[in-house]
This record gives sequence, C-alpha cells and structure tokens, in this order.
Amino acid sequence: MKNFLILTAVVLISFSATAQKGLYLGYENGLKFDFYNYIDNQANTLKMLPLDGVWGGYLGYKLGDYTIETGFYGYYSSVPDVRFDSVTGIPEKTSGSMGSSGMNKWVIPIRFGKEFTFCSGKLYLKPEVGFVAMISRDYGPDNSLGTSGYGIEFWPGSPWYTPGRDSLRMNHYSTGKYNFGMESSLCAGVRIKKCFDIYLKGTYSTAFTTLNYSTITYTSPYKTVQATSSAQNSMIYQIGVSYYFRKE
Repeated sequence: MKNFLILTAVVLISFSATAQKGLYLGYENGLKFDFYNYIDNQANTLKMLPLDGVWGGYLGYKLGDYTIETGFYGYYSSVPDVRFDSVTGIPEKTSGSMGSSGMNKWVIPIRFGKEFTFCSGKLYLKPEVGFVAMISRDYGPDNSLGTSGYGIEFWPGSPWYTPGRDSLRMNHYSTGKYNFGMESSLCAGVRIKKCFDIYLKGTYSTAFTTLNYSTITYTSPYKTVQATSSAQNSMIYQIGVSYYFRKE
C-alpha cells in the first residue's frame, strides 16, 4: 500500500512539472449493487443484488482533455437474504439483506479519464478506467465476518431448537484483508464558470478474485439444503461535485 501511494504521488508530480493545467478536488456518493451468485446442492441458482452505499473524495489533475485521479472511499457491503420453501427447499429471492460494519471496505483507486465537451465546454462526458485497492475493515484469522441465522427455530443443537421445525444458518467470509480489481465508468456533467462540476457517474467494478462469500445450511422435516453465495463484481451509481483550482 505504501508503494502504491508513492507511485501515485510521483505520477501527479510529473504531471505538475510538465503542464499544470488544472488541479481539482471532488466528492462522490451514491448506491452500490453487488452481484451475488447463489448455487446449492439441488442445482438451484439465483442472481441477487443487495442495495448498499458508497462515499468518498478524490484529488485529480487535468492535462488538456485527460485526467488522472486518486482518492479514498468507503464501500458498504451486505449479503442478500435468502428464504426457502419449507416443503420443496427451493430458494426464493427477497428484497432484504443483512450486514455489519466488519463487512465494509476501504477503497483506494487510481483512474484515468478523457473528457469530451459540448456546448462551449458547459457540458461534458468523461469515460474512465482505473485500478482499485480494497481493504477489508474487519478480517480475522479464519476469514470470518460473523454469523447470522433466522427461521422459526435456530440451529439444531441450540437450547431453543425443536426437532421437526425448519431453520437456517449463514456464515459470512472475506477472502482476504487486501483485494485488487479494475473499474470502468462514465460521467455526464455540467461545468459552471469553468471551475465547478456537478455530474452523474456510473461505474462497473470487478475484483480479480471473489470478495465475499457465504455458506448456507437450511434444514426442515423434508429437506436439508447446502448452498454458497459469492460476490465479485459491483455496479455503482453516484452523484458528484468537483472544483478546479485553476480555470482552463
């Protein structure tokens, strides 16, 4: 991580020495959808998108139509709630999700973009690509992010369990303290007095490895289902503002 920050600083200084065209600061926040893939021992599959949030700020440099940015973001994370038919054991999608602060991540990006301006520079589009470093907020020696369960009864073996009633248990894990990935995004914005931007941004983020996963066990008088659920990719929608310290 230290080497990553040093490299970013060197690149920014290099841009500054070449042509100081526009140092700027920005802030973004919005919604994040993690793509969770569920599969169980009955060959059932589901695609689930729990709703979470993202916020963060960044420092950027503009050289002509090209930009380079780095910053610091907080990504909230949760896992989707899965319900089962008590007779067939078939999983069903729900609108709910569950999570804890230990599942959240700190994210440091370095991204590159190119602006396309319209209406005498008052409107612009900017596609971006970049690399991201993700740091798990909580990570134990067994990769565990905590345990949760729900149902008419809890897990067999607990003092409250009554044989013959259905129950469910989920264990959540992170694959590592540090993860890395790539992102691609598109911004559409309005530029006011050549120094203040308001924009909308859509980002597709993909990690090089699985970020979070869950093991799921459901029991009932009729079925026992073993399943896993994992996430590696995300879609992020944000609103942002930025301010240029030097007008073009």
